[in-house]
Order: sequence, then structure tokens, then C-alpha cells
Amino acid sequence: MELMKAYALNPSFMFSYAEARKEQPAKLHRDNPEEVSSAELLPHVERWLGASPSRAEAWAWRGLLRRRGGDYRGAVRDLRRAWSLGARDPMILAWRGEARLQAGDAAGMAELERAATLGGRAWIHAWLGRAKVSFARSPQALVSFDRALELEPDNGWYLAWRAEAKRILGIHDGMLEDFDRALAQDPGYDYAAWVRTWRGLACLKVGSMKEALRDFSAALEGKPSYALAWNGLARAHWNLGRLKSWAVDMDRAAVLDPKYVELWFSRPPAELETFACRLEVVKPSTAMRRWRGFFLLLLGRLNESCKELESAASRESGNVWGWAWLGLAAAQAGRHEEASSRYERFLEIHPGNPLVLAWRAKAFLAQGRIEEALADFQESVRSDPRFAWILTDLGRVELLFGRPAPAASHLEKALLMDGRDALAWADLSEAFRRLGKRRAGRRALKRALEEGSEAARCRLKEWERSVC
Repeated sequence: MELMKAYALNPSFMFSYAEARKEQPAKLHRDNPEEVSSAELLPHVERWLGASPSRAEAWAWRGLLRRRGGDYRGAVRDLRRAWSLGARDPMILAWRGEARLQAGDAAGMAELERAATLGGRAWIHAWLGRAKVSFARSPQALVSFDRALELEPDNGWYLAWRAEAKRILGIHDGMLEDFDRALAQDPGYDYAAWVRTWRGLACLKVGSMKEALRDFSAALEGKPSYALAWNGLARAHWNLGRLKSWAVDMDRAAVLDPKYVELWFSRPPAELETFACRLEVVKPSTAMRRWRGFFLLLLGRLNESCKELESAASRESGNVWGWAWLGLAAAQAGRHEEASSRYERFLEIHPGNPLVLAWRAKAFLAQGRIEEALADFQESVRSDPRFAWILTDLGRVELLFGRPAPAASHLEKALLMDGRDALAWADLSEAFRRLGKRRAGRRALKRALEEGSEAARCRLKEWERSVC
């Protein structure tokens, strides 16, 4: 909203938007919580850029919106152009540095450091601190937050970010005190819910389970759709031995955000075994049996898994994750038609769920229904582009259809999230080869061989044999 307001006041006064929140009362933000998406804003900026191609502000705006929308390489190009045209504000360097880091370029940290020395703005020091935590896990992040707070000692966001940095870095001294000071501020939006949730996670880390319960419960009073808070509440209940409450909370987190299902796929088998064993109690609840069935499925114990999932499904009709997990079990057993029908039942109730759409796409691929698989993968990514493996699979299907340009785009985005996938690097190399981008193709191939030489060579042989 601040972008549009700043533009309406003065198109060249773009640098004011970041300060606009401080000048408006908290109640205004609570009453108007919605944001204008980058997709909605970009056409307006594109028209402005078309009318004024030499305006530095126009390039800076588009760079900012591209960064906001996840097009980090495009953001870097636009922000570099804005700087060359005269937009020499430290904010440009800060945005560009952060975009470079997001695009996998470690040199972005130096740009953020330079921005902090040029302008002395509190928020640039705070962003530098966040970058040092997110991309370097560096205790030096606390120095940046300290500098930001020297300039704005009562800024609740900076206090909360410093406290969260301490939690992530394992530095407990002053952590809860910073959270408490942050909670004394209220700039609106969902601030209190976020800070309460972060404080609850900090309490989990120091073993204060009942205090964590209070924080998560308070967060959910203000923001009942906050999946992270439900997941934190589940963890607190688990640690307190309240397994029925844990299962209910996990259900809520999973419905609100499918990443809380996806995260279990990367858990070590020993941990999954512990969860499955602990849920095997006398007269477990239906939700507990369903989650136990899911953990057994991930452990490859299909018969036990199906027994638990079928038992849960026969007792409940409102929760449909059990049907999706039965679909996964059918797919593991090679019954792909049954799997796709199970997924269909889930998608009738949650039509845009990205995980189940992608699982159905894989079932369609196994049945040779490639066009339907492509449509499901595309809808999945439109719904939620956060899952690297879905972007990777979509890129591969695009290559099967002979469309290397969208394939390369999807694979690059996936590899920004997970750069250790040798097969994905090999697929990207093939996409670049078909596009005639030899240098980029060689770089991708080199990375593929570094991550897994045998797997990469096998993948490239598959593409040599394929007919597109």
C-alpha cells in the first residue's frame, strides 16, 4: 500500500515509501492489512518505464517489485540500471545487495555493507543484520542490529529481529528481554502475533514449555490463521506429553500451510520412528492414528501405514490429509490410478493444494498422462512456488514438451532453493544447450558433475535418447 501512496503523492519520491509506516497510526494498518501484490503493481511501473525509459526511479521501482516477487536476477539488473542513471541512494545498494544474496551471489553482502556505511539509515543496518543471520549465520549480525537501535532505540521491529537473531544463533543472553521490549511497541499489521510467535519459539529453545504455550496462544488470538504459531503450539504440546493436542494443532498447521507436511519428508528415519512409536498409545485419537500412519508411510512400512490411515479415514470425514497419504501409499505400491483417485478426493475440498497437485501430477506421469501432469504441475507452482522439487519436476516436464525456455526458468528457481541436486543441474544444462546458451550450459554442467558426476552423466544420456 505504501508504494502506491508514495507514487500517488510524487512518482519521483519513491524512497519515502519505506518510512511511510512510521508516519501513520497503528490502527490504520490493522484496519487495512491487505497488500497490493507485485503482479498488480508491475503493469503500472512498466507503463511508467515505457513513458520514461531514462528515469532512474522507474528502474528502481521495477527492481524493487521484481525483488519482492522473487525475480532476483531481474531485480539486480534493474537496480544496477537505476544506479547508473543517477539513483545513488543507499537504499538502491541495499535492495540490490539483498537481491544478489537471494540469487546466490555472495558479493551481495559487500553491497549491503557499503550501503550501511553510506547512509547510516537504521533500517539498512537492520537489513544487513538480517542478511548476516540468514546467509552467513554470523554473530556479527548483532553488531548491525545494535547500530540500528542506536539510531532508533524504540523500533520494535529491530528489537524483535535482534531477539530472533539471538535465537537462531543460540545466543540466549538478553533474548527474551529484547522480545519483551519489542512487544511494548505496536506498529500495527500482525506485528504482535509475529513477535509472540518468535518469542514462543525462543521459549521452546530454552525449555520454557508453559511460557511458550502462552506466547503461541496469544499469537493465535490475534492471528488465528498463522500456521507457524500452530506448529509451535504443537511442538510445545508434544514436549509436555499432550499428544492429542499435538495432533489437533498439527492438523491446523497442515491445513493452513502444506509446508508443515512437506517438512516431514526430510526428517531422519530415527526421528520418524520415535514419533511413530510414541503415538502408539492405548486408545489413540483418530488424528494421532492418522499422523502415525503418515510417519510409517515415510518409513516405508506400507502395510502398517495403510492399516492406520484406513482406520482413521473410516472414523472422520472432515480431515482429508489421510486420503492424500493413502494416495501416496498407493503410488509407492505402483497403483497409480488408485493414487490419482485418492488425490482427487482431497482436491475436491482443497483444490489449490500445491503438494497434492504435484503428487497427482507424478501419478499422471506414471500413467503416461503427460499433458495432465503438466497442467497439475503448473497449477501447483501458481498456487505456491516455494517447493524446489515441484519446480524441478515442472522444468523436466517442460523439457519433455520441447519448451526449454520455461524449463530453464523453473529449474533456475528450484536451484536457488536447493543447489545440491545434480540431476536438476544436468537438466538445466540440457535446457541451456537447447536454447543455444553454451556458456551457461557449461557452467550448469560443471556444477552437475561437482554435485554428482555419475547421476549427471546418466541424466544427460537420458536426454540424448529422448525425442522432443
